[in-house]
Amino acid sequence: AGRGLPRSFGWAEMVSLLSAGGVSQLYSDGRPEDPVFQVLDIKTVGSENAKVRLVLSDGTHFMMAFLASQLNTMVNNGEIQANTIVKLGQYMANKNNDRLVHIILKLTVLSQHPEKIGEPVNVVGGGGGAPAAKPPSSAPPAATPVAPPAAPSASYAPVAMADPGATVVPIESLNPYQNKWTIKARVTSKSDIKSWNNARGSGTLFKIELLDEQGGEIQAAFFKDACEKFYPILEMNKVYTFSNGRLKVSNPQYSTVRNSHEITFGADADIRLAADSGSITAAKFSFVKFGDLQPVGGPPTVDIIGIVKRFGDHQEILSRRSGNTLHKRDLTVVDDSGTEVTLTLWGDKAQEDDSQWDGEPILAIKKVKVSDYNGCSLSSLQSSQFHVNPETPEAEALRSWWSTSGRLATPKSLTRASPGGSAGGMRNTSVESRKPISVIKEQSLGHSEKGDYVTVKATVTYIHEREGNDPWYVSDPETKYKCLEQPDGSFYCERLQKTVEKVQRRYIMSISVTDHSANQLISIFDNEAQQLLGKSADEMFEFKQNGEEEKMKGTIKAALFQECIMTLKVKHEEYNGEQRMKVIGLNMAKIDPVTESKQLIDAIKAY
Repeated sequence: AGRGLPRSFGWAEMVSLLSAGGVSQLYSDGRPEDPVFQVLDIKTVGSENAKVRLVLSDGTHFMMAFLASQLNTMVNNGEIQANTIVKLGQYMANKNNDRLVHIILKLTVLSQHPEKIGEPVNVVGGGGGAPAAKPPSSAPPAATPVAPPAAPSASYAPVAMADPGATVVPIESLNPYQNKWTIKARVTSKSDIKSWNNARGSGTLFKIELLDEQGGEIQAAFFKDACEKFYPILEMNKVYTFSNGRLKVSNPQYSTVRNSHEITFGADADIRLAADSGSITAAKFSFVKFGDLQPVGGPPTVDIIGIVKRFGDHQEILSRRSGNTLHKRDLTVVDDSGTEVTLTLWGDKAQEDDSQWDGEPILAIKKVKVSDYNGCSLSSLQSSQFHVNPETPEAEALRSWWSTSGRLATPKSLTRASPGGSAGGMRNTSVESRKPISVIKEQSLGHSEKGDYVTVKATVTYIHEREGNDPWYVSDPETKYKCLEQPDGSFYCERLQKTVEKVQRRYIMSISVTDHSANQLISIFDNEAQQLLGKSADEMFEFKQNGEEEKMKGTIKAALFQECIMTLKVKHEEYNGEQRMKVIGLNMAKIDPVTESKQLIDAIKAY
């Protein structure tokens, strides 16, 4: 987010920051380019499949618009608040009951502003100078927003209801030679809206997956006008009748269901909300036991059910390919084949409250990706469907196995330890997965192409301080690239060739760790150093700037003799013609006495 604007700005100057007339243009189905608005109010509409509604102002008028579901996290993490200044990058308008419903597909936060700009009035009825409804106040989002009288309905439910007597056919009977057909199915998956732009043109699309009463599944796609028309209407888990679609052979590379065909719906499709009698299940599973997983040569996606044995913290990593921040969380899941595997959650699912993984719940997932990463591992997809503690026969059998013998058994692990994998990122890392530090030399680790990983329980015995050098570097907070301070006090990123207005300091330090078998010098970086010290590098920098050297020394001293679980990455590298061993500490977590005691007791029982 950008820096806040000074409160000393005059009223006219502040209004000039916004796109004059932008709301009126947008409301009348105009297409203003990259309009800049202020968010006056935020409201979540509905409980299941909730939508986020924003009140947008150009300083003169205000109107309502909805965020596409992929942008909801910007509200959840506080990026978008009341009075935030935003720039709309991409949006669409859908006609509903003769009113335009606007959906924001791309949005950039420009700054956080301290107060409402101007005295905007509702664009509905306020354009001719006549008295209009007052805009929502600039209070926090928890305040009850004013609902303009002509605001569009937030339910998006289709006006037409399905005819209960209509003849429907099973999905499995569909073929390209049928001209007219109607199916009745539940929406079990709905993608975000995606955009494309190539030599043949540009547009938007989204996809859904459908399941009918007979257990038939099929994927359906909506392009351009159909995307705009039906994206706000179709809701997850609702049942609809579908007619007037075109059937074609599916591309296995892009298909996410077990069907050799897929449907394309145009804007002329006939889609109606149907009564939900409960005869169509929420999902259809074809579970594969972990012991039968084939990382090479097997199906690329499978359905799985298992016990969540351990779970890791939410992590943020930087994508090397795109430069974007990715969100992930690792789970260790085990099933009654006596096998456990690491499952990585990505995106919004990784950021959800981790209390849902407490108490060893049963997790069933439709469609996870199988990979040979670190031996064999699983990853969630955008189309994955999660069911926690489902009421199925498989779940009952699994729970019975776990309570009678599974919990005490030592499972076979399909996934090797890795920097982002089960060994270092997991809470309650199992005792049996730990190794003594001495195995680094005894087994001559670190000579493989990607290095070797070993999980240890060790005590921090020394934090190395370089005289005249701080244990951090100055970085661009978005890319984490190093920045150099210029004579005028600004910071410049040579790699991106740009000046960085607000920098972030990130740790890089050397520490010594010791267990009963050996001592090892290791390097740790920002996440691990923050775990160890309990302070960010920026906070330590403030101590230094304020002459509070004792606070710095006290923070470092308090970190000594802490007992931690960590993953060590061991890699031999050539430097000036010599082989040197480099050891990096990853996913460091301080020992919790209660958790550790439970783990030790479980290990003794299983011995």
